[in-house]
Amino acid sequence: MAKDNTDSAKVDAIVADIGKELAPLVDKIESDPHPTTQHSYGRYMAVLAQLGEGDRDMIGIVALALMKVGANKAGVRWAYRLSV
Repeated sequence: MAKDNTDSAKVDAIVADIGKELAPLVDKIESDPHPTTQHSYGRYMAVLAQLGEGDRDMIGIVALALMKVGANKAGVRWAYRLSV
């Protein structure tokens, strides 16, 4: 049980670190008055593809980080579904 808590804390720390780096990008995506896809899923899919490098776990971590810093949750979920 302690190992699970340690792993969870590590993932939370990684998500927070990635989120700090992605926050300006999320702000830019969310401030676009005319997104080209519903909930900006297309732009989030591009972010997941680039940073996730085809690794399902990494794509999930990046998706969590995006949502933590204010990305549209529906857009990130759709992008995630289409990316894995």
